[in-house]
Amino acid sequence: MSENLSFFAKLVKNNCLRLLDLGDTIYPRHVRLFYANLEVKTTPSGIYLRSLVKNVPITLSRAVLATIFGLKFINTAPSSLTRHRAKDLCLSEFACPQKLAEYKSKNKAPPYHVLLPEPRLLHYVFVRVLYPKDHSKEATNAIVLESIYRLVSSYSMDYASLIMDHMYRIGSTHRAHPLPYGNLLTHVFQHFQVPLDSEDSLSQPVPIISGASLKTLRFYKTETRGWQHVSDLTPAEATSLKVSLPDAPTPSPIHAALTEIHETLALLRHQQDQLQLDIGLLHKRVEALIHLTSFVHRGARLVVPFQTTDIDSATQSADNIIRSTSSVPHFR
Repeated sequence: MSENLSFFAKLVKNNCLRLLDLGDTIYPRHVRLFYANLEVKTTPSGIYLRSLVKNVPITLSRAVLATIFGLKFINTAPSSLTRHRAKDLCLSEFACPQKLAEYKSKNKAPPYHVLLPEPRLLHYVFVRVLYPKDHSKEATNAIVLESIYRLVSSYSMDYASLIMDHMYRIGSTHRAHPLPYGNLLTHVFQHFQVPLDSEDSLSQPVPIISGASLKTLRFYKTETRGWQHVSDLTPAEATSLKVSLPDAPTPSPIHAALTEIHETLALLRHQQDQLQLDIGLLHKRVEALIHLTSFVHRGARLVVPFQTTDIDSATQSADNIIRSTSSVPHFR
């Protein structure tokens, strides 16, 4: 198993480079300013994020993030590999069939622990570093499952787009929400030369794979064979480590009920996040419609013929409204 752990660590690092070595310094005030001033802008070359921190303008695009963190992305996956397709393939190939069937019979979203041991390690890395959410450890997520399938299948992952997409989601949510990427934003502030002197900072290391996290995922270190998942332990090793093997007696009814409640709560939180995102996008569409209506009304009252620039401006506003009709923003 130690070789497997090294393989998956190498698999992620080859695609992430500096994303797994962000340091442990966070500037909370700067992070709050970044998300408070976050705006989405559209240009002919694509979508980018713009913010203002300590009077320093910050413009983030896929290319800028790739430069800061040395990210490389060459899409070698077939065009038929959509997010929904990748999610289904991940669950069908890298999840325990018995556990998956149990949740499907109840018409419930499967939790993360239906995944097999090695993909579960990748899931842990994603929800702690690359797609951090306060409750995403409990429930599987289509974006994370797509990423896991791409990595295990030797397809590259567009981490820059993934990060920008998540930043935009958080910025569009109209409720109190943990602000992600604090460690990552420290490098962004340094790149744009945002003043950091005399600013309060805190130390918050990014846990990737540690002994505690491995035990949470039910990996245990044996004396002779290194780290092993509980399903790979011999009876003697399990006895020595005081670990119950998977064929041990089933949990008590109370424990099973608590587990089900916990999983349902995680699913409800995920649905709440999606609802808040939809509300935020609807609010932006309404604002764009009001702006366009006001523009046309003002031109009609003044009885001023439309100029070419006026038509271009109206067309751009209409294009923005049409583009925003997708409930899931994409940054490509």
